[in-house]
Amino acid sequence: MKVTYIYHSGFLVDTGSRYLLFDYYRGRVPKMDPNKPLYIFASHVHHDHFDPAIFRLPEPGQRVQYILSDDIPKHRVPPQFRSKVEFIGPHSNWDDSAISIETLLSTDEGVAFWVRTDGFDIYHAGDLNDWFWENSRHYVDLEQRYLSELARIQGRHADVAFVPVDPRLEREYYRGVEFFTRYVDADAIFPMHLWGEYGLIDKLRRDPRVSAYRDKIEEIREEGQEFLL
Repeated sequence: MKVTYIYHSGFLVDTGSRYLLFDYYRGRVPKMDPNKPLYIFASHVHHDHFDPAIFRLPEPGQRVQYILSDDIPKHRVPPQFRSKVEFIGPHSNWDDSAISIETLLSTDEGVAFWVRTDGFDIYHAGDLNDWFWENSRHYVDLEQRYLSELARIQGRHADVAFVPVDPRLEREYYRGVEFFTRYVDADAIFPMHLWGEYGLIDKLRRDPRVSAYRDKIEEIREEGQEFLL
């Protein structure tokens, strides 16, 4: 499997037989083999996770399927692409002959994705996270909602997981990935939703609270970085 970091929560995954593009809204997408089908995911409508530019990304002649959270307005899909779009809500399933998709309910907007294809299990959280805002009266409720969603995938193994580590959470930035690793075993964890603050990954890897899974955290340094897993 090859993973290319694009920007923010945007990643291109090449599983060998197909491409999966998650939450693209800006950055350079690598040139793709037009003979491989492309599945494009958008976890919710927020501008940093969905942009209509995704309808211009496939290579000429490439087969494409869009999997969009159902909070994205249908009128934002160009008419010529509507037959290639599947809108999906939380706690739902979708599959074709090559891929199966399960969704969780985000603690912000939209959904998280659990994808199985080519023998791989891939988790992309979207904005499903422990949004532990220190001055919020609602953090306990949000955290319980987060744990409730993780309980739905408890005991599973992910080959790769894309999990928010947001610098705006300040001292509590690590909580989402910490809880995720308690529920799910993952071979490779990609911190995302970093707003370009890649130094936060170094901080995370040095944090004694994550010592049990430090070696699984991938070190993103720049846009366009590729990882062979």
